[in-house]
Amino acid sequence: MSASSLSVRFSKHEENFNTLNKNNKHSALGKEIETLGFTLLEVVLAVGLLALSLLALAGLLAQSARNLSQARSRIQTEALASELEVFLQAKDFQTVYKWIAQDTSKVLFYYTVQSDANTGREPTNSLLRDSTYTNLQDELSRSIGPVLKIILKNSPLSHSSSTGSEDAASLPANSGDYLQGYLALEAWIYTETPAEPGAAFDTGPEVRPKNFLDVRTYAVTRADHF
Repeated sequence: MSASSLSVRFSKHEENFNTLNKNNKHSALGKEIETLGFTLLEVVLAVGLLALSLLALAGLLAQSARNLSQARSRIQTEALASELEVFLQAKDFQTVYKWIAQDTSKVLFYYTVQSDANTGREPTNSLLRDSTYTNLQDELSRSIGPVLKIILKNSPLSHSSSTGSEDAASLPANSGDYLQGYLALEAWIYTETPAEPGAAFDTGPEVRPKNFLDVRTYAVTRADHF
């Protein structure tokens, strides 16, 4: 076999080898690209699942916070119910009657006061204050937890006159003309917050219906009834 023939054959083998090697490189590169693409897809899916999980967790935490706040308000409402009964029994009948008959309603606040940094006082027990209390706004600004507003109104359970009418708006102006031995009251309880942070609390009878918590009924008896 001649040298030229061997040279041609070697050249063809070398060409085939180069072609095969080139194809192998392209194949390996293609597989590497496919592998990289699949890994990127996995990362995108993982990030998406993580984002959904975090959103679900945030919603759960927000709901838990609302439930906790409502639970605290309910506990405070139960404590208020007992204190309000003591508060009303300590008042004389004529005073309470005037609140309802002449003023049509009475506004009270129930809250816990934060310690005063100037005096070093520790937090006190919850306080039940009249809306006309002199230091009310100062104490409310230092309150801890929910502030409850109580609207005292006449209850339909009270007979307003000798005719036996149960119209809560028709009480005689003078308690002497009221013939029953007790006055039934309804205490409408709401949570109260300022219109904006740092603003004063509204001490009037206006309330936000969405802040309603409960309504309780009380009876104030008169000592001069026989």
